[in-house]
Amino acid sequence: MRPLVWSLKTRITTLTLALFLLAIWSLTLYATRSLRQDMTHLLGEQQFSTTSIIAVQLNAELATRLQALIQVAGEIPPALLGKPAELQRFLEQRTTFQQLFNGGTRIRDGNALTLASVPYLPQQIGSSYADRDYMVAALREGRASIGRPVISRSLGSPAIALAAPIRGAGGEVIGALSGVIDLGQPNFFDRIVDQRYGRTGGYLIIAPQHALIVTGTDRSRTMSPMPAAGVNRNHDRFVGGYEGYGVALNSRGVEELAAAKRIAVAGWFLVSVLPTSEAFEPIVALQKRVLLAALVLSLVVGTLGWWFLSRMLRQQFAPMLAASALLADMSHAAGPVPKPLPTAAADEVGQLIRSFNLLLESLAEREAALQESEQHYRTLADGGSALIWTSGSDRRANYFNEPWLRFCGRSLAEQVAAGWAAAGIHPEDIDACRRSYDEHFENRQPFRMEYRLRAGDGEYHWIEDAGNPRFDRAGGFIGYIDFCQDISERRRASDELEQHRHHLEALVAARTAALAAAKEAAESANAAKTEFLSRMSHELRTPLNAILGFGQLLAMPGDAPLSAAQSDSVQEILRAGHHLLEQVNEVLDLARVESGRIELTLAAVPLAPVVAECVALVRPLADARGIHITSAIDDAVLLADGSRLKQVILNLLSNAIKFNSEQGRIDIGSARRGGRLQVTVRDSGRGIAGEHLSRLFQPFERLASSYDGVEGTGVGLALTQRLLTAMAGTIRVDSEVGVGSTFSFELPLANPSDQPPAAAAHDVAASPYSQRPSPRRHRPALDTTNLEGA
Repeated sequence: MRPLVWSLKTRITTLTLALFLLAIWSLTLYATRSLRQDMTHLLGEQQFSTTSIIAVQLNAELATRLQALIQVAGEIPPALLGKPAELQRFLEQRTTFQQLFNGGTRIRDGNALTLASVPYLPQQIGSSYADRDYMVAALREGRASIGRPVISRSLGSPAIALAAPIRGAGGEVIGALSGVIDLGQPNFFDRIVDQRYGRTGGYLIIAPQHALIVTGTDRSRTMSPMPAAGVNRNHDRFVGGYEGYGVALNSRGVEELAAAKRIAVAGWFLVSVLPTSEAFEPIVALQKRVLLAALVLSLVVGTLGWWFLSRMLRQQFAPMLAASALLADMSHAAGPVPKPLPTAAADEVGQLIRSFNLLLESLAEREAALQESEQHYRTLADGGSALIWTSGSDRRANYFNEPWLRFCGRSLAEQVAAGWAAAGIHPEDIDACRRSYDEHFENRQPFRMEYRLRAGDGEYHWIEDAGNPRFDRAGGFIGYIDFCQDISERRRASDELEQHRHHLEALVAARTAALAAAKEAAESANAAKTEFLSRMSHELRTPLNAILGFGQLLAMPGDAPLSAAQSDSVQEILRAGHHLLEQVNEVLDLARVESGRIELTLAAVPLAPVVAECVALVRPLADARGIHITSAIDDAVLLADGSRLKQVILNLLSNAIKFNSEQGRIDIGSARRGGRLQVTVRDSGRGIAGEHLSRLFQPFERLASSYDGVEGTGVGLALTQRLLTAMAGTIRVDSEVGVGSTFSFELPLANPSDQPPAAAAHDVAASPYSQRPSPRRHRPALDTTNLEGA
């Protein structure tokens, strides 16, 4: 079933009429709504005004009665309270006063016991009313008040009691005078609540402090609880102190217009209520008449408007409809773009037809440009070397370019009929090609594959086929286009490269084996060197032991003292021997480190005492050259080997003295860097050129050209670096020619669990390492402890 299609004329007519009707009904609804709001405001103000007048009257009535109680209570002599008969006569004589209280009046003593009453009720004499709120206010608080509305015990009906205190000569409260308003009997409230507000409305007097409806036009609600919070929106506002009017649903679900005014003297409020069905009865009738008039007007406007608009639009659209029919007839005919349509009108329809004519001209130009573009791209496709073919959304090939046709030796019709895969792909490749093509076709993804394609001469060529999905302007999938290249020559070159690669891998493997053998030989030679150095150092220390021993014996004073020349020769022998012993020890230590046979004992070592001891050992040599040594060492504990740490610091200090200038300076400092400590030894010597710094830590390297005349084997710094590395430390050097050199090494700080005992720590802190110690001269003695165990 074809969907209902409305003509443009029908749609314009319908829309115009809908706008007219919408305007009419919107105006109608707005007018009725505004009229209701205005009426609500007017009626509410009137009702609030009436309620306010009545509330003022009620307030005056209650105030008069309360003031009368206060006045009469002030006239009662204190001595009269002890004379019941005279007190009864006093009360009965106040006839005007009795008229104010239809439920009677009573005089009570300070304990709220009844002493006299009008009318006289013997059974009430002596009864207590101490629990009443109005008596509490009069006797305990000394003020006049209006009590809570209750069902009277003596009257058996709803009643309201008022009371005022009776005071003695000194102003103290000695009793109370009370009056009762019996709501079950005619009273001043009846003149108000018996009146109805309108036909169905009325009044309510509500005591919010007691949550009670005192009385009302509807007597069934007298002494009933007032509505709970949330039941009546107007009531909630009035209880909160609002004076005014409002529209809301009452507790019985009836919408009503209510106004409230407070009765100040009692803390109550008067409410007048009027159902909105009565209050808005005139406006409802008026609304009905307005709606009926709007309905009639809508029907008249709709009928006349439809007839008028339909006729006008039919006349206006006649030329356009004729032109549309002519254009439809032309569109069904094959051939070039139709000629422009005739037009004579100068209105919007004529302008539309002229726009159609411009569109036809544009279409003619675009068709010519499209044919030219198609010829251009066909020339590009057929003039290049790429083999191009396309497929539709049904996966069947629908185009092959001229290079493809020349390669395969077929016509376009033959190739399209044969298809792509079954027309020359090698049998070994066709299954893989179909799987790849189908998989990517389903996912609309580009693909690339290689296969062998048979040429027109019967030979197979390797083809690289790159396919990409095609989409129309709307994003709809319309098939694939594939660009193919003959890669037979590239495949042959690749095969040759693969053969060369395998040959090169064999050569690399052979060279690697040779290098491994050479490395093993070098490591063996290095181990032999290390062993040689270790053995030679041990062998050299034995004769040195003898030389130094005999030199020390010669230096001892004996029976035949040596001459001055002989003593100098002996001292020279001892100096040379000790120097040679130090060199041998360094070479031996270096050999141990490189062979991995050196043993270190890492423990918590306080730095300050070690530095102080090292400074004390080298200070005589520094003083001999006029070199000043200063130290500023952090009170830190390092994780290191104590003897090796001392060896490192002595080596750096000895070098700083050895390579320093006369009257120079050496500064020793430290700084924490996270969990490590950096120690620096800075001298003011000649410095080292930058190109020589990389050789400083190489074994047996000496910068002879820079430091002529300085003794040494070039082993000290290499040994220092290896000892620090073995203790998880590092060393570096910064130097500038003519300024001096700074050697810095870092070692880890000890954990708190590795700290030395408290006494040792105290000794370290108290050691005067920053002061220059007084060197003591020792008598030379034969010491062989450093010559054993090599």
